[in-house]
Amino acid sequence: MGKFKVLKYNLRIKNPETRVFLKFLCHVAKNVYNNALYALRQQYFSDKTIPTYFNLNKFMKDSEDSKIMNSFITVCINREAHNAMSNFVHHKVFKMPKYLPKKGYFSLITEDGNVLRKLRVGNTIQFPLSNLVRTGKIKEKKYEDKEVQDFLDSGNKMEYFYIKIPKVIEDKEIKRLSIIPKFDCRYFEVSFTYVD
Repeated sequence: MGKFKVLKYNLRIKNPETRVFLKFLCHVAKNVYNNALYALRQQYFSDKTIPTYFNLNKFMKDSEDSKIMNSFITVCINREAHNAMSNFVHHKVFKMPKYLPKKGYFSLITEDGNVLRKLRVGNTIQFPLSNLVRTGKIKEKKYEDKEVQDFLDSGNKMEYFYIKIPKVIEDKEIKRLSIIPKFDCRYFEVSFTYVD
């Protein structure tokens, strides 16, 4: 097996509608992370344990924000929250993870090679919303989070966001893809972890 390597680049977004869509996804990702962290912390406070990663996913699949995001991305974000809390509980060397700011953002992550193959469309990787959003059924609901509600009311028709795979790694096995919001989503960094 080859070595794991990382390739990063700054994402240039010229289309304002695409920037708004990506900012929306990163905001919902923050909500998913905070909700998962809340569930983990509450169980820890009650009995000094945390649920397994699989039980966390079962619990989180009914949250409002998880129904907006594509399930592949939601599962990866739940894993990030679980890993953060797990480091605190099992290794006792870190502080308890804190919630992200209410108006903050979190990375969009997919870290399963099989999932990335399913999301691959030619030389791009597709970041979709959930079927509930794509069919328009989500608009029947009102959200407490103003940014989420504003986006859903805005009439933005985007259902997918595509990340171009750089030519140097087009033929490589991609293990993880992260879109990292920087400086309040003024720009984004794309990080590919691949096998060389």
